[in-house]
Amino acid sequence: MSKDGRVRLDTAVLKSLRQQRGYSQEILAQACRKQGICLSIATIKRAESGRELLYRSVRELAKFYQLEVSQLIYRTDGEHTEIPRDRDHAMHTPDWQMASRADGAVANLRAHNADEAELIPM
Repeated sequence: MSKDGRVRLDTAVLKSLRQQRGYSQEILAQACRKQGICLSIATIKRAESGRELLYRSVRELAKFYQLEVSQLIYRTDGEHTEIPRDRDHAMHTPDWQMASRADGAVANLRAHNADEAELIPM
């Protein structure tokens, strides 16, 4: 940790955690916000580009991923922290995102059915 309380995180671990869930950086920021965790897209980009973050931001990121802060911190020995892979991504998909996907599927189905209805002569 630097003198000003900033920490460099393991970019490979961060990207892996986000990608395991199928999140973009924007969706990750939204998911954090829905859980009451204050992390901006800019903070996520800084972390994934290898720039140092304030310790409190690191703590919030660890909270979101349900990990210890030490599992996210860049190791100077060149090793990566072993992060357990999610077995069920649906368990980690917030309800609001699942609902959004379902709404999109219903809208697509309605549009498809409307197109077919126009083709059927009456």
